Amino acid sequence: MSEFHFMLVDANLGERVALNLLSIGWKYNELMIIGVFDIYKDVPFQWDATLLGALVFSGSKALPAIKKGIDNLNLSEPTTSDFPILLVEDLDSPREIIRSYIEAMGYSKVEDVSSAKLALELLEKRPGAFSCIVTDMNMPEMSGADMIRHIRRDEVLHHLPVIVLTAYSTAENLVECIKAGATGFLVKPPRKKALRMELEKARRVYYGRQSPRLCSPDDAHLLEKALLKSFQP
Repeated sequence: MSEFHFMLVDANLGERVALNLLSIGWKYNELMIIGVFDIYKDVPFQWDATLLGALVFSGSKALPAIKKGIDNLNLSEPTTSDFPILLVEDLDSPREIIRSYIEAMGYSKVEDVSSAKLALELLEKRPGAFSCIVTDMNMPEMSGADMIRHIRRDEVLHHLPVIVLTAYSTAENLVECIKAGATGFLVKPPRKKALRMELEKARRVYYGRQSPRLCSPDDAHLLEKALLKSFQP
């Protein structure tokens, strides 16, 4: 498996099979691009696969999208040390803990700031300095969601993956993150395994030149429906 960089899974095999193949593929190559496809019809919404970072190719747009994904493959196998991260967290203690978690995973280039405003100022001064942003959701002056909206509107920064950290794991908070354009999200304090998975997904997005949004604006309502359902008692 380690020799493969791109894998396509027939949607007709079902989401369970797709999820198993995702975990196997990324175990051997964490930067492998994996897509669920059906060239004849639209693929039914697959929340778990999308959340993990699988691409969906379906209907009349499937073949052109698959070709684009293959054309964008990065075969250089960059390491975690080549992936600079900006951490945005207003509280000192959580910021130090999360930074230590990230660095312990081999991401040696981590800078941190204490507000979204400072983050945007830094990104404006050094627009090519970072490959990923990890940000708190609830901060004074400017929220993480507002910062993401600003980044997605920026012609230079819009491609950056953004992972959101939130202490309030309500459906409403997560939906706001998704609609703003988040690439992924974690509940604070983040589990190391979950943080590792989100950072690996961010690397696939960045190096594969994929959309940094967890889903397209057109599909946001599907994610919202799935989230609200999962939060029901």
